[in-house]
Amino acid sequence: MKKKAIPMFLSVILVIALMATPVFAKDNQNEGKPFQEIWEAITELQEWVGNFLETDPVFVSSPAAGISSGDISDWDTAYGWGDHSAVGYMTSYTETDPVFSGSAASGISGTDITNWDTAYGWGDHSAAGYMTSYTETDPVFSGSAASGISGTDVTNWDTAYGWGDHSAVGYMTSYTETDPVFEGSPAAGISSGAISNWNAAYGWGNHATAGYGDGHSLDAADGSPVNVMYVDDAGRVGIGTTSPSTKLQVESRTDNFASVRIGSDSDKDAALIFFTSTGDWNIGVDQSDSGKLKFGLNNWIPGNSPKVTIDTAGNFGIGTTDPGNDKLDVRGRAYAQGGWQTTDADYAEWFEKEGEAQPGDIIGINLDTGKARKYELGDRFLGICSSQSAFVGNRINETDEEMAKAHILVGLLGQMDFNNEQVIIEGRIVETTDGAEIGILLSNGKVFVGR
Repeated sequence: MKKKAIPMFLSVILVIALMATPVFAKDNQNEGKPFQEIWEAITELQEWVGNFLETDPVFVSSPAAGISSGDISDWDTAYGWGDHSAVGYMTSYTETDPVFSGSAASGISGTDITNWDTAYGWGDHSAAGYMTSYTETDPVFSGSAASGISGTDVTNWDTAYGWGDHSAVGYMTSYTETDPVFEGSPAAGISSGAISNWNAAYGWGNHATAGYGDGHSLDAADGSPVNVMYVDDAGRVGIGTTSPSTKLQVESRTDNFASVRIGSDSDKDAALIFFTSTGDWNIGVDQSDSGKLKFGLNNWIPGNSPKVTIDTAGNFGIGTTDPGNDKLDVRGRAYAQGGWQTTDADYAEWFEKEGEAQPGDIIGINLDTGKARKYELGDRFLGICSSQSAFVGNRINETDEEMAKAHILVGLLGQMDFNNEQVIIEGRIVETTDGAEIGILLSNGKVFVGR
């Protein structure tokens, strides 16, 4: 019997019926043929459904077609690990295994492996043995000039080749010495005869062992006096004497004194240099600095960092080239083991002044201005105006005259002359007119300030 095509709506019904209980269909089959056809259709549809394979071309060509149940299981597991973006993703990785990095294996390249594989393909060399040494035994080569050619020879020949073809400019066949340095030197005048004579003199032996003459003297041009200058056999020079005891000794036979004069042109310096292996001292006149006498150390010349300077007025500067009006000007700390001696008796300092004062005036500080002045009631006693102090501090100008324009020299400590009309004397106590103590009246008529 020809099977009927199953309409679409009936296919849906049959599918629903297929999912119903099969026993019900079998019971209806025993009761009539209509159900027999239904059952056959259902059976046919069941076979068709069971043998059906998805052939949708869109799905088959998409990446989704390759997803397996294993993939889905792995993705579900990864999802359970949490959101990786919260801690970042690893974008690169470098091998940091210290054992591998420090081993010889870390230096093996792909090229090495390829070469070793190639060598392996050549077979086992040990079966035929290895060559451990070789010596050239070609008698033809060994006996030829080529066997003596070295790598240096080849390098030199290559260099010479680079100089070009010499034949194009010709070759030098002769040469004459034209060195101007040699021609201008005494050596250029030495002849073979001179060399022969020197060799003969050398053969005569060492003259020093037989001794030389005892000295040589120079006389005046007219013969008088004689022995103006004398050089003995030790190289000592005597001027005015024939028995010098030092390298240079000068004596006077007719003058009142012996002298040595070192001079120069009017605009040039004159100096003496004392040289030793540890340094040299220089003494010279510096024409560029008013003819001052200067002492320097180590290759000093007048005008260049002298240590001591004496000007034409006899003022002495240590650490300065301009001692000014002071007999001694020391720039730096000074030390005197035996102490300083002076005929003056007080220590004084320069103070900014307010008004004029004379030596012996009582000086006070104006408490409103902080300046020194001739003492007035209400001032704080400071000292006594001084003119010749043993020690002076706070001098900031070159001369006393410049300092006195804006300052008063005030004696602060020591024995001082004073104006007794400006004080009150009670016994030996000297006071200001308002009762401030000044000092003690001494037997010499001076007041001692500073007890």
